[in-house]
Amino acid sequence: MSAPLGMVLGANGVTVSISAPDYTTPGSTFIATVNISEVTNFDSANYDVSFDSFILEVISITSGNIGATEIPVILWNETEPGRITVLENVPDVEGISGSGYLAEIQFHAIGAAGQSSEIALSNGVLSDNAAQEISATWTGDLVHITPHETATLSINTPETVYEGSNFSATVDISQVINFDACNYDVSFEPAVLQITGVTGGRIGETDIPVNLWNEIEPGKVTIAQNIPGVQGASGAGYLATLGFQVLGVDGQTSEITLSNIVLSDTMAQIIPAEWIGASIQVTIPVEPILSTVPYPPSHDFGEVPHAATREWSFSVANSGTGTLEWTVSDDQPWITVSPVQRCMRLVMRVCSR
Repeated sequence: MSAPLGMVLGANGVTVSISAPDYTTPGSTFIATVNISEVTNFDSANYDVSFDSFILEVISITSGNIGATEIPVILWNETEPGRITVLENVPDVEGISGSGYLAEIQFHAIGAAGQSSEIALSNGVLSDNAAQEISATWTGDLVHITPHETATLSINTPETVYEGSNFSATVDISQVINFDACNYDVSFEPAVLQITGVTGGRIGETDIPVNLWNEIEPGKVTIAQNIPGVQGASGAGYLATLGFQVLGVDGQTSEITLSNIVLSDTMAQIIPAEWIGASIQVTIPVEPILSTVPYPPSHDFGEVPHAATREWSFSVANSGTGTLEWTVSDDQPWITVSPVQRCMRLVMRVCSR
């Protein structure tokens, strides 16, 4: 069995661990907390915190908290470059039990983009109110320096959808610089929703194609995207459009969530990301609703040889109530659509001239 980063194993269930952001930017400050879990009759602690002094520097250390009790930092001192010693003691109490954090350490990132530093714990000693040592597992963390601010990915979808209908949700992305590729998972309730297609998005003036999407298990789709060439994309927009068919009935709900997100730039540097999901509720339609199969009705004809014709068809239906009146038209001389109204199936023809 191998121990995680910076781990010193203890004999019981007490764990002391560093919790720091995975990514930070050059020149920024961040907080690393020294967490403690499931301790009984805690009274005092002393430990060392180590890091790469060419990449990080400590600005301050503030007291922690277990339950409603403050854990004061009595003393901290940088004993050598990249190593500080911390002493803590809780005065006039009969021991503290529970989980919380021993201290918050504020760091300044002085390293360059692409560098990383471990934040490790060592020489740790916990004591209880009877001056007996509390055995513990001590675990560190790792911080990467990236040139990018954290991007936000979010699901943009209607809050209510109709029984039997189709709808679209977009995977929106906030401001990014030199975006090049990504992969991520989208999860939903398979008894309520069925995914029908995934099409590419757009950031600024750059198309973001979908290279691969696959339903790896019921209710979970993995998506991979990459911009051809090396130009990258900067700005805000959306990565993809997700097409869904509603399988659920009135009153049912489904979360649509994002996970396992990896974004990278044109230099293969990670772009840190956070994500926001959304939820839908199924309701009964009270008006006509135009639905198509597939949804959305998007198709790549590829390269069409000169004077050749290719066809593609999709179905149109009313998934709501009443009578649906509709027409369809094209905006290019090399596309023809027939019939143009009052039919259940459309045929699109593309002719290269």
